[in-house]
Amino acid sequence: MGAIGHPGDIERLRMAAIELASTEGFTRSAAAGQPRQRFAVLGGTRQSAELMEKFLQKEHVTDAALPDAINVAFDAWSVGRLAMAENANKELPERDAIRKYRDEQLANAGMEAAVLARDRKSAIRYRTLADEEVRSALQK
Repeated sequence: MGAIGHPGDIERLRMAAIELASTEGFTRSAAAGQPRQRFAVLGGTRQSAELMEKFLQKEHVTDAALPDAINVAFDAWSVGRLAMAENANKELPERDAIRKYRDEQLANAGMEAAVLARDRKSAIRYRTLADEEVRSALQK
């Protein structure tokens, strides 16, 4: 796995991934019937992280199809980015505002994403998604 960016941000992302994997392992061994949060966020500010988490608490679907999960993920990213603006609102933006911002930002940007496949028989469950695969999902 490679990363480009500020070393502190990369380390926080790495630690969030480790925490998510640890939590996943623990919750799989915990008693059934207990509610589980199956996502993690990493924001540039506390407010952006809190709003992304609030968004995902409403929109996250555990067994979503990959295109749906990609759309929710990029909408959550947009919520976080909007929360870091100078005149940011402390509440979740409207869905139309989220999609407008997302489409504007991603129009000329390259996209990177990866998934952890839970149903693969292979020991390697990490899979990067090509830019074209992500763009195709976002158009649905």
